[in-house]
Order: sequence, then C-alpha cells, then structure tokens
Amino acid sequence: MYKELMIAGWGGQGCLAAAELIALVAFHADKHVVSTSSYGPESRGGFCKGCIFVSDEEIYSPVMTRPDTLIVMSADAFRKYISWVKPGGLIIVNSSVIKEKIARDDIEIIYIDALNIANQLGRDIVANVVLLGAYLAKEKIFSVEDVVKEIAMVFDKKEDKDELVRINKLALERGAQEVLTK
Repeated sequence: MYKELMIAGWGGQGCLAAAELIALVAFHADKHVVSTSSYGPESRGGFCKGCIFVSDEEIYSPVMTRPDTLIVMSADAFRKYISWVKPGGLIIVNSSVIKEKIARDDIEIIYIDALNIANQLGRDIVANVVLLGAYLAKEKIFSVEDVVKEIAMVFDKKEDKDELVRINKLALERGAQEVLTK
C-alpha cells in the first residue's frame, strides 16, 4: 500500500489537525509515514495544507506533487490543488463552503456538506473530522475505530475527553455514512 493524501484549506478549519491525526494513526499501525505541513503566518484564516504519505515500505521523498486524494475545505484550495490530483484519484469537497463544480472526468469527486453535518452534531469545529470519515469509508486504509483510539490518546489529558471522543466518533461515522449512502 502507498497513499498520498493532501488536506488543504484555511487556518482554523482543522486541516493540519486532520493531517496530523491520520499520520499518528499510520504511525501506531506500524506503517511508514511522512507528514509535512505549510501555512501562512496568520494563526487563523491564512492558507494551509497538510500532506501525508502512508506506505507499507520506506518513503523516499516528502515532496507531494500528485496526491491520490485531496480533501479541500476552502474554495481557494479547491482551485489551487485540483489539477494536482493524479488521474484515477479522489477529491473530497467540503460543499458547505465550496459551491464550484469541476469538469474533470479522470477523478472521482465527492461533495460532503461537512459544516452542516458538524453543526447538526453541535460542534462546527468537527467538519474536518466529517471529511476524514468520508475518506476512511472510501479508501479503507484505517478503520473509524483506529482513528477513535488515536483521538482518545490525543485528548487523554483533557477534562472533557469523553465528550470530545464521542463527538469526533459521531463526526467520523457521519462522514463515512455520507459516502456509503451515495
């Protein structure tokens, strides 16, 4: 197995947190993993992207130019990176904020109303996790339970750990459900 995933959008949307989460899951699954990120100087609202390489074998380059999958959370990221996705690849679009449609017939595009789903769950901040759930359902490289275990470890010291794990698990499941019912 060899997968390249890019998650791109604006700072504050959780792109880098989602990328880091997948990298941690891969690491704890004894996969070879490389994770890189780039972001503007703003703490919120600047452009950012996280790139994750996951493989059963060694990874020789941390430079991503043709990801298998692109998860986009902003229209600017959508326009900037759509041409990067390799033929046969996948784009998962946060249709809550990206209204554009594209005409690329060599890739699969899935539109998920992630922010609306996150709002239904009572926490708009988990829109990134909704999109991750869609990715997991489509690519099947890790299970929802693998990611939930990692979330529990990440939030281990938080006072409201149980609630954070619960809402993130629901977000993953709802994102997966969106893919499985289409």
